[in-house]
Amino acid sequence: MRFFRTASGSTLLAAALAAGMASGIGASTAFAQPAPNAAPASRASQGTPPSAAAADISGQDLKTFAVAALEVKKINDSYRPRYQSADTPEAKQQVQKEATDKMAAAVQDKGLTVDKYNQIVHVAQADPEVAQQIDDYAKQAK
Repeated sequence: MRFFRTASGSTLLAAALAAGMASGIGASTAFAQPAPNAAPASRASQGTPPSAAAADISGQDLKTFAVAALEVKKINDSYRPRYQSADTPEAKQQVQKEATDKMAAAVQDKGLTVDKYNQIVHVAQADPEVAQQIDDYAKQAK
């Protein structure tokens, strides 16, 4: 099974995270959607061809992404039960916010911005070779 899974749709980050927690979608794609009131998206998410966006991503960026994505997945996995057992929309929203904040911090702690993380997600969704490289780096990092 591949480590990197693609996501579809144009929902907001919060909805993507909620869907990930509720349905088990890979957390590495949780940041793939823009946050509400976010700064303009990177070129990769604005229709720049994947090959051009991929040129902006180094091998080191992909290695860093793979490590960050593993951490994001751990956070998502740890928050999923709390999210699923929350009994009110407000409680779900609070769990979701906590998880999102931790995921963003984890990405930044690994040396990526959330925008760069998102750019890599978009490129990997469009480019199977990039997705495979991420898979390979993630397997090495485990």
